Amino acid sequence: MAYNDDIFIKLSDIASSEPIAPFLVSEKLADRFRLEDNAAAFWKRVYQKGSIVSLLLIGIGISSSSAAVLFAGDRPWVEVAKVLSLASVLGLIVQLAVYVSGAKRNWLVARYATERLRSVKAQLITLPVFLEPDVVEDKERAQLIADEFVEFHIKDVAVARSHKWGALEICSVKDLVRRIPVNEPELNRYGALAQDAYQRNRVDYQRLFANQEAEDLKNSTENWKGVGNSFVFLSATLATVMIGVSFLEVPALTDGFQKGFLLGGIVLFATSAIISASDKTSLHRPNYHRYKRYEEQIEALSDEGTKAPRSFREYFLAMEGLAISELREFCDDARQLSARF
Repeated sequence: MAYNDDIFIKLSDIASSEPIAPFLVSEKLADRFRLEDNAAAFWKRVYQKGSIVSLLLIGIGISSSSAAVLFAGDRPWVEVAKVLSLASVLGLIVQLAVYVSGAKRNWLVARYATERLRSVKAQLITLPVFLEPDVVEDKERAQLIADEFVEFHIKDVAVARSHKWGALEICSVKDLVRRIPVNEPELNRYGALAQDAYQRNRVDYQRLFANQEAEDLKNSTENWKGVGNSFVFLSATLATVMIGVSFLEVPALTDGFQKGFLLGGIVLFATSAIISASDKTSLHRPNYHRYKRYEEQIEALSDEGTKAPRSFREYFLAMEGLAISELREFCDDARQLSARF
């Protein structure tokens, strides 16, 4: 499950729930979802890759400036080092471009819209629970209800999106589910199909997705941290060796060798600083904890529903509340990202 695509219900699920098909498929909603999801992915790449490139350039510039000082008497090398030291300026320009483009804001607002639309699809699936059987059986009427529901929410998301940063604050369950009927009729076969579809395609899917994401992030975070620590250790080792050499005045070591040794330490330290700073442009660690918490909350909700049955509306609102809370946590974490040393 490499991609969170629960909005696109499998054909096998549609076939098994054919009587409520108008509430399972909406091409208009799917098209809008793809548009927002692609925008979120694009601006995320711009922000994260632009930030990493800028940090890499600044690191090259810092190391090159140090090399220019160390090899001041060696003209070919010092000229190269001076040219490479300009990479810091280019890195700052890249950082400024990323900031001016509003990449982080555009990424988060598009992600907000994407998750809102995901919730709309979940709500659409549940509608047969709140409708009378004769309404669901009238395919034309059912389709009209589904289309109007989707149209309303697409416009609602677009309005919220226009507030940009403010959209991230307009995020409560009460506001998002105001088109869901308050009354819940006696459960009928259409409502049962809808409840089952919601459980499989929203609750179970989100739990499995959160579990896989958490496991993948746990492994990648540990590996990335290990690389950074290794560079720090190596640079510290080189610095210690150089201090020892300077005190012992080892004649076998030429001046050039010592300078190279020192430059290696500087490069390693700059690399570890770049890795540390790059980690601040990603959400690996907060994402891991957030996904684990989300998975546990969904499991607790399901267990609670089994032990103490509640109305489907209460169960549905609780699940959508968890999804919205997870979205807000993500946005809050992402707004703290920084592409600085």
